Amino acid sequence: MLDGDALRQGLCKNLGFWVEDRRENIRRAGEVAHMLVDSGVLTLAALITPFEEDRTALRNLFQEGRYLEMFCNSSLEVCEQRDTKGLYKKARSGDLDDRYWLPL
Repeated sequence: MLDGDALRQGLCKNLGFWVEDRRENIRRAGEVAHMLVDSGVLTLAALITPFEEDRTALRNLFQEGRYLEMFCNSSLEVCEQRDTKGLYKKARSGDLDDRYWLPL
């Protein structure tokens, strides 16, 4: 399992949360997943990928039938209840740094 938070503590620890850094984080995770899959390892990558362009790039790394994308949809209320990092609370109080905001 490749966990996005764990990757940010090692392989991607030099990256922030600006759009470019988020994209590089996803690219690196995809490359690692690709190497593992090519080695015969069943790999699950748990990543937040807000941009379709990045999801398409990930999909294109893999041969047909070797990539499955899952989308987990949750209400804002549930996300706030599960807010282990405290980001929703910080956002509501106005204490969240601009680097966390994504242009949509």
